Amino acid sequence: MRAFLIFIIASFFVIVPRDSVARTLPDSLSVPSDSLPVSPFSSEWRLQPDSGAYTPLPPREGQGGGSILKPLGETFVINAIVWSWDHFVGNRGWADVRWKHIKRNLRSKFVLDTDSYSGNQFSHPFHGSVFFNAARYHGNNYYVSMAYPLVGSITWEYFCETNLPSYNDFLSTGIGGSIIGEAAHRASDLIFDNTKTGLNRIFREIAGTLVNPARGYHRLVSGEMFRVASNPGKRVASEPFSFQVATYYRHQHELAGKHRSKNLANLDFYLDYGNRFEPRTRQVPFQHFQTHLSVNIAESNPTFSDLDIRGRLYGWTFSPNPAPSGEVGRGAWRHDFAIFQNYRYIDNYGAKGEKRAGNYPLISEAFSFGLSFASERRSPSSPLGEAGRGRFTHDLSLNGIGFGGTTADYFRPRYYNFAAGFSLRDQLRFSFTLGGADAKHPLRLTLGNDFYFARLFVPHGGTDLGHRSKYYWGDRGNNSITLNRAYLLLRFSPSLQFAAEHTFYYRRSNYSYLPTVHAKSHEFRLGLRYGI
Repeated sequence: MRAFLIFIIASFFVIVPRDSVARTLPDSLSVPSDSLPVSPFSSEWRLQPDSGAYTPLPPREGQGGGSILKPLGETFVINAIVWSWDHFVGNRGWADVRWKHIKRNLRSKFVLDTDSYSGNQFSHPFHGSVFFNAARYHGNNYYVSMAYPLVGSITWEYFCETNLPSYNDFLSTGIGGSIIGEAAHRASDLIFDNTKTGLNRIFREIAGTLVNPARGYHRLVSGEMFRVASNPGKRVASEPFSFQVATYYRHQHELAGKHRSKNLANLDFYLDYGNRFEPRTRQVPFQHFQTHLSVNIAESNPTFSDLDIRGRLYGWTFSPNPAPSGEVGRGAWRHDFAIFQNYRYIDNYGAKGEKRAGNYPLISEAFSFGLSFASERRSPSSPLGEAGRGRFTHDLSLNGIGFGGTTADYFRPRYYNFAAGFSLRDQLRFSFTLGGADAKHPLRLTLGNDFYFARLFVPHGGTDLGHRSKYYWGDRGNNSITLNRAYLLLRFSPSLQFAAEHTFYYRRSNYSYLPTVHAKSHEFRLGLRYGI
């Protein structure tokens, strides 16, 4: 399955011509709309009617009139399909649901389950994103659609499992499903295009359906998947975006314990959507968001090692000093103070493939909201001319984690603890040009640092190893986690960059009844990024 996903996604990048999507501008985390060329995904892109033109569909978000009952019915159908597969094809014991299980579930209290880390912190949020996008497809806005993963989750917990209902599933499916769902909704809108034909169209349909199964299903049953039209079928207002795919050599090394190492290969995807610093008269959630997905190619590590999504919900953008005349955005500070929703998932196996991550990072923020203050400045001029121009970006955020997880060192029922707390994130990025304006492809150097600190609390656990219920949060205590990533990007063509990264990880777990654990490791990554 892992090889199939990588093949499909990689083939899509080969098939899609570069002029069919907005160009990547890797020199900034937030891409100014005035710096992007007009593309088929832009609302400015128009051809005359006599040349086979199209006009994008009116955006459906926030326009009202969305159906409430249709996605509700689809939520029950989605659960029925998943349950039928697990019961009749997968022969899962927990899917052998009888009436006695339903009656017991309806009477019982919610508990914490012992499912795998990837199941609870990744698969359940993805399941929730399908419920969410069933509602988005039928015209509901972001906030209305958030109710459907919650409904889908609670009906699954009561009626589709022999296990007791668990509130960790309810939270990760309901809240985590909404952020993954909205990112998938907007990303799939960039992929699907009813004007395309041939292999280009085939791989667009496959890739778009992998990203957003709910929309892919509707395109299939409605016949839209097979129709060629003059209208591309876009469902949200266009935004500038930057998209990159990267391949990395990855070396991990323990700095504590047995000092073991691992060598891995990864395929990474970066999507920077919308311009955070653009003043807007009307705001809707996720007009700006950032996504990073890292896929392990080797089977010795989890399929997905990192998924990081940050979506802007609402905020205030301002610039205290106007830009110099004729240089839009240059020479002036631009600031944005905003509310964000976050999803963070980091998964690693131990040095010899064991499920307990040990000295390697294992972090989850499935239910996370926070405040972020960002600033950006682009230099107006330099004695070196174009070669001296640069851009500085700083983003500081404080986030509350209603539900997440981290490594368990002692807990036997699970190799991770459920936890809640807060995180602090500080991102710095500086880019500058190394070649003059007369150079055909001037070099561009980017230096950055991404600092992450989390304080996670495990409020309920046993007093010793011999009295430990599987329904506990885990090893009672608190965890201090530091993750610092420094990176360098060197762009030597409009689409190609060399990337080098170093990440340091440290965890101090202070357990209430068990010995304190210090976990340390670092990681080097070398690779190439290609902008589509």
